[in-house]
Amino acid sequence: MPESRTTTRRYSYLGPAGTFTEAALKQVPEAVGQEWNPVANLGEALSDVISGFSDAAMIAIENSIDGGSRSLKTRSPRSRACRSSANIWFR
Repeated sequence: MPESRTTTRRYSYLGPAGTFTEAALKQVPEAVGQEWNPVANLGEALSDVISGFSDAAMIAIENSIDGGSRSLKTRSPRSRACRSSANIWFR
């Protein structure tokens, strides 16, 4: 009988653990029970997805330190981004 293999998916999020971005990621059904990778900044999150290191990323649209985030279209016009409240689900 062939083995049943499940593929673990990796999701980057603007960390560290305990941030609002992590809380937003917890609400994405397909991310539950998968590998989560906290990152230090927006560029790292987007690079993870573009390079294939992560399957998707949850990033903040704005935060109390940096203010608003740059347009995603200028960073990767071929990627899909879904806006949800004050966070963006990027894949």
